Amino acid sequence: HNRVHPDAPVTEALLRHLLASTQGDDLVSELWEEGGRLVGAALAHRDSTLARPVRLELWLEPSLATPERRRALYAHALARLPAGVRALKTRFRETETGWLELLAREGFCELERQWGSVLDVTRFDETPFVSAFERASAAGVRFTTVAELPDDEATRRLLYDTITGFLLPDVPFAEPLHIWPFTTWLERGWRDPQKNPESWFLAFRGEDLLGMSELRLALDPKRLETGLTGVRRSARRQGIALGLKLLGVRYARARGAATIGTTNHSVNRPMLAINERLGFVKLPAVISFKKEL
Repeated sequence: HNRVHPDAPVTEALLRHLLASTQGDDLVSELWEEGGRLVGAALAHRDSTLARPVRLELWLEPSLATPERRRALYAHALARLPAGVRALKTRFRETETGWLELLAREGFCELERQWGSVLDVTRFDETPFVSAFERASAAGVRFTTVAELPDDEATRRLLYDTITGFLLPDVPFAEPLHIWPFTTWLERGWRDPQKNPESWFLAFRGEDLLGMSELRLALDPKRLETGLTGVRRSARRQGIALGLKLLGVRYARARGAATIGTTNHSVNRPMLAINERLGFVKLPAVISFKKEL
């Protein structure tokens, strides 16, 4: 995985967690070996039902990713999909031209683009932005972290209800998002080994949770990755999102991290605008594709 996706590496613990928590959704899970050497993998996961697009992942060792191997791996995965699959979704970086050519020939259509971007926190100057804290305070907002809340069912329910009821619905996905049930979220999200309660920042007004920004641990100890950042519609333009981001930068510096990574949909202008103001530098886009079967 990490040789195929060097800009988004995962830890062994995270990969084990993902494989264990999604095992019931696996439709294809096969490895390609040549002469005892791992060459690639074909993975396909369903999202709720077979009527929804199946997520297809095709990995090939970069030095061995010839057109012939790409075609063979795709054909192998396609042949092993169960009956009833109606559509496929997959994604590749815009720089992976060999895969993009294959997808075009096979009839995949572009669905959406996401930009990864990176902030160098060692050079970041927060001075122009700290007024966000004054604006938020004037609006009655206080900031805290998940680590400072009780580790109980009520906290987990509050986080889940805010994420699924107010924040995720405003993320501009190209297609309707399948919301995990609470038990699934507990298994896949709450128990994620890269979750870090100390850097999961929250904004409250009274007892109301208005927004959050999650910084996750990464394979590189000098790097942190941004998860979901969002603010309820009714509480926007009060300095909350910017304040949450600044708290993340302060945490990264205190931890000794050098960079913070994030990913945003190309059409999510409000969040892109905040990141651009802060100095995040864009990476090549990741393009999602879909094919009706």
